Amino acid sequence: MNRKIAFDPGALNHRFVLESLTETPNGLGEMNQSWQVVADVWGTLGPAKPTSNQLAQQRQEMLTHEIVLRFRPDIMSGWRLREGVRTFEIITVHDPDECSQYLVCMTREEGR
Repeated sequence: MNRKIAFDPGALNHRFVLESLTETPNGLGEMNQSWQVVADVWGTLGPAKPTSNQLAQQRQEMLTHEIVLRFRPDIMSGWRLREGVRTFEIITVHDPDECSQYLVCMTREEGR
């Protein structure tokens, strides 16, 4: 039995543009990549959490944010959310209580 997670819908006070990556052939055997707007969505922007990984003997620093949105069945990792000049790449998406009310997206802020 699933337990619903209590969440204040009034906390969805950030307006994001949800974008998906599309690829189209350019006629030269290559694919052009572009971002296509899917929807405007409201969500919360959780505090940044710095992480650090060791890759190929170099340290990789990353700044992650937790963004909570109303449930949508189409959101996938690899998409992104934009808020003004800030861009957040969606790393993972999950329904925390499996009740199809909200999605928790772990994101990486690009350009920071």
